[in-house]
Amino acid sequence: MDEWSIDVLIGGSQKGLMLPPGLAFVGVSEKAWKFAESSKSPKFYFNFTAERKNIKDNQTNFTSPVSLIIGLNECLRLLQAEGLDMLSAVTQGLPMQPGRQ
Repeated sequence: MDEWSIDVLIGGSQKGLMLPPGLAFVGVSEKAWKFAESSKSPKFYFNFTAERKNIKDNQTNFTSPVSLIIGLNECLRLLQAEGLDMLSAVTQGLPMQPGRQ
């Protein structure tokens, strides 16, 4: 993010991680955090300051999608074990089998 000067980067679980939609991943730069803390704009879903406070308390703003988080852990385990080439092949529908390079 720093190299490309990206302040906020958002992704979704259905984008290349072999999961159904329902999880969002957000990277926030220090510059964006400072802006969010001083912003007076109305916000609901992307209330970063409220979410940051809840994370410190090991909570979330909304009901956690536990089954998707468990699935995410499995996808990340598979990605670590099999590598990015395997994930790319699977998401592109190529006939690559787990454990085979």
